Amino acid sequence: MLRDAGYLAPPGKNTYARRPGDSGTSDYIQRRVQKGTAYLGTGLGAQTYSHTTIAYNDGAAGKTIEPYRRSLNADRLPLQDLYHLPQVHMMSKMIAVSFYFGAIDLIAFYEKFGITLERAFTTAVEYVLNNELMHYDDVHLRLTRRGAEQYNGVIALFYAPSIQRCLLEFDPEQEFNRQAAVAERIASRNDQSD
Repeated sequence: MLRDAGYLAPPGKNTYARRPGDSGTSDYIQRRVQKGTAYLGTGLGAQTYSHTTIAYNDGAAGKTIEPYRRSLNADRLPLQDLYHLPQVHMMSKMIAVSFYFGAIDLIAFYEKFGITLERAFTTAVEYVLNNELMHYDDVHLRLTRRGAEQYNGVIALFYAPSIQRCLLEFDPEQEFNRQAAVAERIASRNDQSD
Protein backbone atom coordinates (compact mmCIF):
# COMPACT_ATOMS: atom_id res chain seq x y z
CA MET A 1 0.00 0.00 0.00
CA LEU A 2 2.72 2.49 0.97
CA ARG A 3 4.84 1.51 -2.02
CA ASP A 4 1.83 1.98 -4.31
CA ALA A 5 1.43 5.50 -2.88
CA GLY A 6 5.07 6.30 -3.70
CA TYR A 7 6.56 5.82 -0.23
CA LEU A 8 9.78 3.81 -0.20
CA ALA A 9 12.10 2.27 2.37
CA PRO A 10 14.85 -0.36 2.25
CA PRO A 11 14.18 -3.77 3.89
CA GLY A 12 13.84 -3.59 7.67
CA LYS A 13 13.34 0.18 7.85
CA ASN A 14 10.21 1.27 9.69
CA THR A 15 9.95 4.81 8.27
CA TYR A 16 9.11 5.66 4.69
CA ALA A 17 9.60 8.69 2.46
CA ARG A 18 8.71 9.80 -1.04
CA ARG A 19 11.93 11.73 -1.71
CA PRO A 20 15.00 9.61 -2.53
CA GLY A 21 17.54 9.78 0.29
CA ASP A 22 15.01 11.18 2.79
CA SER A 23 14.85 9.17 6.02
CA GLY A 24 11.18 9.90 6.64
CA THR A 25 11.99 11.28 10.10
CA SER A 26 13.19 14.51 11.66
CA ASP A 27 16.91 15.34 11.64
CA TYR A 28 16.87 14.88 15.42
CA ILE A 29 15.54 11.32 15.19
CA GLN A 30 17.87 10.58 12.31
CA ARG A 31 20.91 11.61 14.38
CA ARG A 32 19.71 9.56 17.36
CA VAL A 33 19.14 6.47 15.27
CA GLN A 34 22.03 6.57 12.82
CA LYS A 35 24.73 8.31 14.84
CA GLY A 36 23.93 7.17 18.38
CA THR A 37 23.71 10.81 19.48
CA ALA A 38 23.08 11.31 23.19
CA TYR A 39 19.65 12.67 24.12
CA LEU A 40 17.70 13.76 27.17
CA GLY A 41 14.20 12.38 27.50
CA THR A 42 11.69 14.50 29.39
CA GLY A 43 8.22 13.48 30.38
CA LEU A 44 6.43 10.39 31.57
CA GLY A 45 8.43 7.22 30.91
CA ALA A 46 10.91 8.97 28.61
CA GLN A 47 14.31 7.44 27.91
CA THR A 48 17.62 9.28 28.23
CA TYR A 49 20.74 8.00 26.48
CA SER A 50 24.32 9.13 27.01
CA HIS A 51 27.62 7.60 25.99
CA THR A 52 27.68 5.45 29.14
CA THR A 53 24.15 5.41 30.57
CA ILE A 54 20.52 4.71 29.82
CA ALA A 55 17.78 6.05 32.07
CA TYR A 56 14.01 5.76 32.13
CA ASN A 57 11.77 8.32 33.78
CA ASP A 58 9.13 7.44 36.36
CA GLY A 59 6.06 5.88 34.86
CA ALA A 60 7.93 3.84 32.25
CA ALA A 61 7.07 0.48 33.81
CA GLY A 62 3.39 0.98 34.58
CA LYS A 63 2.66 3.63 31.94
CA THR A 64 0.95 5.73 34.63
CA ILE A 65 1.57 9.34 35.52
CA GLU A 66 1.29 9.07 39.32
CA PRO A 67 4.95 8.03 40.04
CA TYR A 68 6.15 10.81 37.74
CA ARG A 69 3.91 13.38 39.44
CA ARG A 70 5.05 12.26 42.93
CA SER A 71 8.70 12.83 42.01
CA LEU A 72 8.03 16.25 40.55
CA ASN A 73 5.97 17.30 43.58
CA ALA A 74 8.84 16.17 45.84
CA ASP A 75 11.38 18.18 43.77
CA ARG A 76 13.16 14.96 42.75
CA LEU A 77 14.36 13.99 39.31
CA PRO A 78 11.69 11.62 38.01
CA LEU A 79 14.06 8.72 37.36
CA GLN A 80 12.67 5.21 37.59
CA ASP A 81 15.80 3.38 36.40
CA LEU A 82 19.36 4.47 35.70
CA TYR A 83 21.88 2.07 34.20
CA HIS A 84 25.60 2.68 33.82
CA LEU A 85 26.48 0.17 31.13
CA PRO A 86 29.72 -1.33 29.82
CA GLN A 87 30.79 -0.24 26.35
CA VAL A 88 29.68 -3.49 24.68
CA HIS A 89 26.14 -2.90 26.00
CA MET A 90 26.17 0.67 24.69
CA MET A 91 27.34 -0.66 21.33
CA SER A 92 24.48 -3.14 21.31
CA LYS A 93 22.00 -0.39 22.17
CA MET A 94 23.23 1.77 19.29
CA ILE A 95 23.04 -1.17 16.90
CA ALA A 96 19.53 -2.15 18.03
CA VAL A 97 18.27 1.40 17.51
CA SER A 98 20.06 1.56 14.14
CA PHE A 99 17.86 -1.28 12.96
CA TYR A 100 14.89 1.13 12.96
CA PHE A 101 16.46 2.29 9.70
CA GLY A 102 17.44 -1.23 8.66
CA ALA A 103 21.18 -0.55 8.71
CA ILE A 104 24.18 0.13 10.92
CA ASP A 105 26.16 3.25 10.01
CA LEU A 106 29.75 1.95 10.07
CA ILE A 107 31.39 5.39 10.24
CA ALA A 108 29.14 6.56 13.08
CA PHE A 109 29.84 3.33 14.98
CA TYR A 110 33.60 3.80 14.64
CA GLU A 111 33.44 7.50 15.56
CA LYS A 112 31.39 6.76 18.67
CA PHE A 113 33.31 3.74 19.96
CA GLY A 114 36.78 3.92 18.37
CA ILE A 115 36.52 0.39 17.00
CA THR A 116 35.09 -1.03 13.80
CA LEU A 117 31.85 -2.97 13.89
CA GLU A 118 33.68 -5.90 12.32
CA ARG A 119 36.23 -5.96 15.12
CA ALA A 120 33.69 -5.50 17.92
CA PHE A 121 31.23 -8.09 16.57
CA THR A 122 33.34 -10.32 14.32
CA THR A 123 31.21 -13.46 14.62
CA ALA A 124 27.90 -11.64 14.13
CA VAL A 125 29.12 -9.74 11.07
CA GLU A 126 30.53 -12.89 9.48
CA TYR A 127 27.28 -14.73 10.17
CA VAL A 128 24.97 -12.08 8.69
CA LEU A 129 27.16 -11.76 5.58
CA ASN A 130 27.61 -15.51 5.04
CA ASN A 131 23.87 -16.12 5.46
CA GLU A 132 22.85 -13.17 3.28
CA LEU A 133 20.98 -11.49 6.14
CA MET A 134 22.88 -8.23 5.65
CA HIS A 135 25.15 -6.71 3.03
CA TYR A 136 27.50 -3.75 2.74
CA ASP A 137 25.96 -0.69 1.15
CA ASP A 138 28.13 2.41 0.95
CA VAL A 139 28.96 3.11 4.61
CA HIS A 140 26.34 0.78 6.09
CA LEU A 141 25.84 -2.82 6.96
CA ARG A 142 22.25 -3.10 5.73
CA LEU A 143 19.52 -5.72 6.11
CA THR A 144 18.62 -7.74 3.05
CA ARG A 145 15.02 -8.81 2.43
CA ARG A 146 15.95 -12.16 3.96
CA GLY A 147 17.43 -10.40 7.00
CA ALA A 148 14.31 -8.24 7.39
CA GLU A 149 12.25 -11.44 7.56
CA GLN A 150 14.48 -12.54 10.47
CA TYR A 151 14.61 -9.04 12.00
CA ASN A 152 14.54 -9.94 15.71
CA GLY A 153 17.04 -12.77 15.27
CA VAL A 154 19.46 -10.54 13.38
CA ILE A 155 19.32 -7.87 16.09
CA ALA A 156 19.95 -10.51 18.78
CA LEU A 157 23.20 -11.48 17.04
CA PHE A 158 24.52 -8.07 18.10
CA TYR A 159 23.42 -8.26 21.74
CA ALA A 160 26.19 -8.16 24.33
CA PRO A 161 27.46 -11.70 25.08
CA SER A 162 26.18 -11.55 28.67
CA ILE A 163 22.67 -10.74 27.41
CA GLN A 164 22.80 -13.52 24.82
CA ARG A 165 23.82 -16.00 27.56
CA CYS A 166 21.03 -14.80 29.83
CA LEU A 167 18.44 -15.26 27.07
CA LEU A 168 19.74 -18.66 26.03
CA GLU A 169 19.88 -19.95 29.60
CA PHE A 170 16.53 -18.47 30.65
CA ASP A 171 14.13 -21.13 31.91
CA PRO A 172 10.57 -19.77 32.21
CA GLU A 173 9.46 -22.56 34.55
CA GLN A 174 12.43 -22.01 36.86
CA GLU A 175 11.75 -18.25 36.86
CA PHE A 176 8.07 -18.85 37.63
CA ASN A 177 9.03 -21.09 40.59
CA ARG A 178 11.51 -18.48 41.82
CA GLN A 179 8.88 -15.74 41.68
CA ALA A 180 6.32 -18.00 43.37
CA ALA A 181 8.77 -18.69 46.22
CA VAL A 182 9.33 -14.95 46.68
CA ALA A 183 5.56 -14.37 46.75
CA GLU A 184 5.18 -17.15 49.36
CA ARG A 185 7.85 -15.56 51.59
CA ILE A 186 6.16 -12.17 51.36
CA ALA A 187 2.74 -13.67 52.09
CA SER A 188 4.20 -15.58 55.05
CA ARG A 189 5.74 -12.38 56.47
CA ASN A 190 2.45 -10.56 56.03
CA ASP A 191 0.59 -13.38 57.82
CA GLN A 192 3.06 -13.22 60.74
CA SER A 193 2.67 -9.46 61.11
CA ASP A 194 -1.16 -9.67 61.31
